[in-house]
Amino acid sequence: MLVVLDPDTTLHLGQSIEVWRSTAVNYPDRAKSISVTPPELDSMLCDNCLYTPLNSFRYRVTVLDSNGCRATDDRLVVVDKERYVYVPNIFQPDNQTDGNDIFTIFGGEDVDRVLYLRVFNRWGKAVFENRDFMPNDPVAGWDGRIAGEKAVPEVFVYDTEILFKDGQKARYRGDVTLLR
Repeated sequence: MLVVLDPDTTLHLGQSIEVWRSTAVNYPDRAKSISVTPPELDSMLCDNCLYTPLNSFRYRVTVLDSNGCRATDDRLVVVDKERYVYVPNIFQPDNQTDGNDIFTIFGGEDVDRVLYLRVFNRWGKAVFENRDFMPNDPVAGWDGRIAGEKAVPEVFVYDTEILFKDGQKARYRGDVTLLR
């Protein structure tokens, strides 16, 4: 009997991976028992079951056949925790043609949610705030209005905090230019 897992791999935080495929064993019908280490991955011993790890890990699959023969293979899965957050530095509300009408936070699969987004004018007065929303959502962003009126073109300051899927938080600050 032979066990051959997929090669070691790297994935980005928030991506899923298939830990097991029955094709990893050359004679699956002869397998008496299949175990995985660490044991918390035991529930992933099924075809098409996806696991979304928060940290890098190594796992080992051991198969025992009816003759008592044992086969083992292991695999390293590295979780890349580079943070994929994009905050625009310019936007142009009411310009329907460029898709750049709303100032919002953009993020990759690693972003769980935006804890808050605040926008201030040059004198430090808050002109927009939203809390606890998903990234990439134009409805959650600032439309360039202050108290219902179109803001004049100028540079504004933003402050935002992002929660990532691994529980880590990061704060981003900068400026954004509003064009008309």
